[in-house]
Amino acid sequence: MKIKLNGIEFDVAAVDARTREAILGDPVIARAVWRDVYVWDATAQEGKHTGPVTQTGAIPLANGISFYVPKGDGPAKNESASKTSGERFLKALGVSSTLDVLKAMARLLGMPQKTLPKEFDALKPVASFKLKMHVEHSVLQLRNASRNLQAYLLVPGQIGFHHEIAAITDQPGYDALIDYNAGDFAPQVMELTGGTGADVIYDGVGKSTFRPSLDCIRPRGMVISYGTASGNVGEFDLQLLHSRSIIVTRPTLRSWIADPEEARAAAAATFAALTSDDIDTPIGAVLPLAEAAEAHRRLEGRETTAPIVLKP
Repeated sequence: MKIKLNGIEFDVAAVDARTREAILGDPVIARAVWRDVYVWDATAQEGKHTGPVTQTGAIPLANGISFYVPKGDGPAKNESASKTSGERFLKALGVSSTLDVLKAMARLLGMPQKTLPKEFDALKPVASFKLKMHVEHSVLQLRNASRNLQAYLLVPGQIGFHHEIAAITDQPGYDALIDYNAGDFAPQVMELTGGTGADVIYDGVGKSTFRPSLDCIRPRGMVISYGTASGNVGEFDLQLLHSRSIIVTRPTLRSWIADPEEARAAAAATFAALTSDDIDTPIGAVLPLAEAAEAHRRLEGRETTAPIVLKP
């Protein structure tokens, strides 16, 4: 494949996996791969884009360009040689900046756009959140061997969105909300509890959160591991429990309902609590049974903050 830029013809070819990884690992380019695009304030019921948008509210997916030159045989970038390669490329095309090249590429290839997905609208009444967009890029080499010109074009491809909940507005019963993905949550829990630690920790995440949970439980406190969303907890040193006499349990439903009498008693107690005023049970959504797959998609995508009810 060949293309012409400002009268200069370039051969176009896909790069190998190692070169692609090295280029996309550049900190400047990495910011375009993962970037914040939208924030929603549930209290004010207002949202705003955090980057450029088109007149129709779509997010433009611009091409990128790199003048990457490796350092020796390794993947590390040779900063000086990369700068020189870029200057030579721009001078040959008679332009002053990479922006001029990207504009030319946009005219040649077009600029795709992406609108925000509607599935996050369900969170707006109940949660403040931030949306991040992940853009997979194909990396193509532009080369004119006779003039010793080379550049790498980054073409946007598959798009994905990830949301981070900052606050939940309609859920009583908690004093603080911590994003465990944002860093070590144990110091925050210790600060919130006056240095004592939590009385009980219910951990449905598993691998990512179990070990830090042991650092923020009070002496003789209990850590209840009931889920493995991030993977199995795996083996751990029992001595980690010793200094504060921590109790750890990993319950499973079948152990509690194996006996029919116990199962009936537990069911009766559960439904009695649900029909009383003792427990507030908000409903995240009500869907027909035929849309069970949609319910699972929302749960897997963390798009609900309350149970989904399926009606036959």
